[in-house]
Order: sequence, then C-alpha cells, then structure tokens
Amino acid sequence: MKKVTLSLVVVLLMCTAFVSASSMKPKKTYSKIYSELATLLQPKSYYNQLDEATVVKVRFRINASNEIVVLETNTDNDELNAFIMESLNYKRLSTNELSNDTDYIFDISFQS
Repeated sequence: MKKVTLSLVVVLLMCTAFVSASSMKPKKTYSKIYSELATLLQPKSYYNQLDEATVVKVRFRINASNEIVVLETNTDNDELNAFIMESLNYKRLSTNELSNDTDYIFDISFQS
C-alpha cells in the first residue's frame, strides 16, 4: 500500500511539472498576420456569395522574400479555393512575425 501511494504521488508531481512547464510558454496570437490576411482576402465584387458561413484551413509557407506560398486549403468549393490562391499566393507580408520555410495553418472564416 505504501508503494502504491508513493508511486501515485510521484506520478502526480511529474504531471504537475509537465503542466506548469507547458503553461510557461506564451502562445503567439499572430494578430498582425490575421489583420494582413483579412486585408488580402477582401472579396471582389465579381465573386459569388457563399451559401453559408465557411471556415477554411489554409496551409502556407513564407519564402525567403517574405511572400506567402499557399500549399493547400481544405475547401471543396473550387471558386473559394481559387479566390484564396489568387488573393494570397506570392503576396508580400509587411510583418516579420512568421519564420521562413515553416508551414503555418490558419483558420479563415468566410461569411455568407
């Protein structure tokens, strides 16, 4: 019984150490990036309206010239996919919040 209690205390302390260590790292909010993406994704008048609000995961990378290179989107809507590609691909970012040659995934919400 003493060994079980001691083992339980050790496991509990280890779990607490891992939880406190992970909470010490501040999570980046990327607020400037979201603002720039929203500006780049302003809809043009010739695009059709969406039937319903949609959230699209966009995976992209920043190249050495600080330009966005869209790798993929998770939408089945071809027109929306083309709009995202046209609006973001090889557009230069003014902020340096993102590292080069690293993949990023952002959730982008489109309202109907």
